[in-house]
Amino acid sequence: LRAAEYAREATLSTGVGEGHALTHARTGAVSKSCAAFAVLAAPLDWDAIDEQPVEMVLLLAGAASEQSQHITLLSRIMRLMNRPGFATSLRTADTPDAVLDRIRRAEQGRV
Repeated sequence: LRAAEYAREATLSTGVGEGHALTHARTGAVSKSCAAFAVLAAPLDWDAIDEQPVEMVLLLAGAASEQSQHITLLSRIMRLMNRPGFATSLRTADTPDAVLDRIRRAEQGRV
């Protein structure tokens, strides 16, 4: 998984701006899509499109055979990240369940 993520990052930065990175790759290291989320203790230089350091990272790993699902998930995540207030709500989530709750609420239009 790490090698696939690093290879993906080498082709083009996944720093999408406003302090966010959406790192992603499809790989044989996973059998189905999975994700990880982190708010960093200190911002990192991520070569982001707005040249700002990244403080919030979402990693998406998809199975090598699931190209369509991977693209759909990326699209959904980017739409959520562009919603006013969504990123702030993620930053303040203090448990994994709170992160999932905020994502679910946002997908239902309740952010």
